[in-house]
Amino acid sequence: MSQSMGSIFYMAPEVLKASYTEKCDVWSLGVILFAMFTKRFPFDDEDPDNIPGKIIGKKFRFKRTDKVLIPKKIRKFLKMLLDKNYQKRPDAKMTKFELMILL
Repeated sequence: MSQSMGSIFYMAPEVLKASYTEKCDVWSLGVILFAMFTKRFPFDDEDPDNIPGKIIGKKFRFKRTDKVLIPKKIRKFLKMLLDKNYQKRPDAKMTKFELMILL
């Protein structure tokens, strides 16, 4: 796939590079879950034009306050979903299995 559509906040790094697989949806799920717990996006900026650079170039890290808001097991799960290397990211089947275990 090579066409990018959707909100920039949910886009996986490989979507921004215009070469991606269905694992980009796993990334987006990670963004959604992160936002549900923290009420913010993992890569955020006042200027939306800066978001792509942050998604591609900045390493995802939890803030100190995130560690209070998000249980350790969920943080581990989110790290898997928000892995910049899509080859290391779980596929949708594995993600569903992991999510069922967590719940």
